[in-house]
Amino acid sequence: MSKMLCKALKKDGSPCKGHALDQYGGYCIAHGPTPEQVHEWRARGGKNSATVVRIEKKMPEHYTVILDLLVEGMKMVMDGTLSPARYDAMCRGAKATLDACCRVEEEMKRVRTAEIEEAAAQHLDVNPDLDVLKAV
Repeated sequence: MSKMLCKALKKDGSPCKGHALDQYGGYCIAHGPTPEQVHEWRARGGKNSATVVRIEKKMPEHYTVILDLLVEGMKMVMDGTLSPARYDAMCRGAKATLDACCRVEEEMKRVRTAEIEEAAAQHLDVNPDLDVLKAV
């Protein structure tokens, strides 16, 4: 079954080549939705875009908790229910926590790398000390 083309005309007067949709009365997605629908779609503005979803999946949970607390604190400062000094203390505490988490992650990465290098050396039956290998 062939697709119907949109009934609308483009700005230059030529017919639109978009596929007509029944829910929009024979118009394509660009010409059929009501202005209210278009406004709603624009207001969502990427809140559930694939990029945002991927980033949120990769972000550790303790980071999102800290970020949510800071955003909530910012709203409370704007409302006047939290003093800027207390919010500043929250921010400094969050920074210290994130710095500690980053150091732990770096150390874990270093340990994993060392374990992988040692396993590779055993698999290849060579000396696991890379300094010795570099000197040879």
